[in-house]
Amino acid sequence: MNYKILISSRTQIEIENAINFYSINSDSAPRNFVESLNECYSSVIKISGV
Repeated sequence: MNYKILISSRTQIEIENAINFYSINSDSAPRNFVESLNECYSSVIKISGV
């Protein structure tokens, strides 16, 4: 079973703006966010068996 995560263009822009905002105010916040996003994606892959 395959899954595809769809993100609207508005959401993509909001995510990019948040990363940019936190990169100005924190060295670790953007990295932690991206790491959490990757962990979530990896979990989805493990659950789906892909």
